[in-house]
Amino acid sequence: MLKLYSPWLYIRDRWIYIPGLGVLGLIAFTWWYIVSRVHPTSDQVFLHYTIIFGVDLIGPWRGILLPAISGLIIVGINFTVSWLIYGSNRFLARLLPVATLILAVFLLLAAALLVGINT
Repeated sequence: MLKLYSPWLYIRDRWIYIPGLGVLGLIAFTWWYIVSRVHPTSDQVFLHYTIIFGVDLIGPWRGILLPAISGLIIVGINFTVSWLIYGSNRFLARLLPVATLILAVFLLLAAALLVGINT
């Protein structure tokens, strides 16, 4: 049976709000970093690079926003699922925000590398 907790009760858990604040800070910094360094252009930009093949994907400048957009979507899904299962499985509900924090670090790194190969 799905037992829904109040969102305020859910957010008061320190294993939820500490990673949550970290995730929000990292996603906001990712957006700021991308928007401050990438300017709209009609030229194609590099969207993927591998050591073996070099640049293997190019596209419009909006493609550089994909790490930040995917980060917002993943954060929304993970925190919603975490809140929904908080009443039945607190361990998993607390693990999801921590895993989301780790993922946000990797998305920031991906965005920084993506901006770096285009500047």
